[in-house]
Amino acid sequence: METTKAAASSRLRQEVVQLHDQMREAIEVFLRRQPLVRGTLYQRRRRCGRPGCRCARGQLHVSEAFCQATERGSRHVALATLDLDQVRRGVTDYREVRQARARLQRCWCALQERLQALASLRLVRLEDLSVVEKNTHAC
Repeated sequence: METTKAAASSRLRQEVVQLHDQMREAIEVFLRRQPLVRGTLYQRRRRCGRPGCRCARGQLHVSEAFCQATERGSRHVALATLDLDQVRRGVTDYREVRQARARLQRCWCALQERLQALASLRLVRLEDLSVVEKNTHAC
C-alpha cells in the first residue's frame, strides 16, 4: 500500500513540475513587448474593369487586406506593402497570446487537480503519526 502511495506521489510531483514548466513557457509569451493586432490578413482578388487588362481574361489582381471586427461589424482595410510585415507580425503574436492563454488555463486546471490529489495522498490521521502517544486519555 505504501509503495503504491509513494509511486503515485512521485508521479504526481513529476506532473506538477511539468505543468509548472509549461505554465512558465506560456507566461513568457505574455511578457514580450511587441504590439498585438487582433484581426485577419487575407488576399483580395478582384477585377479592375479595364477591358484590355489581364484580369478581364481571368488573372485577377491580388492585394493584401486586413479584416477586424468592430462594434458596428467588420472593418476591411487594404494594406500597403510597407505595412504588411508589421501587421502580419502583430496578427501572429496576437494568435500566439490567445493560444498561450488557453494553454495556461488548461495547465492551471490540471495543476489544481494534481495538487489536490497530492495533498490527499499525503493526508494521514492523527493516530497514524508516530509522535502521538498510543495511550491517550479522554479529556
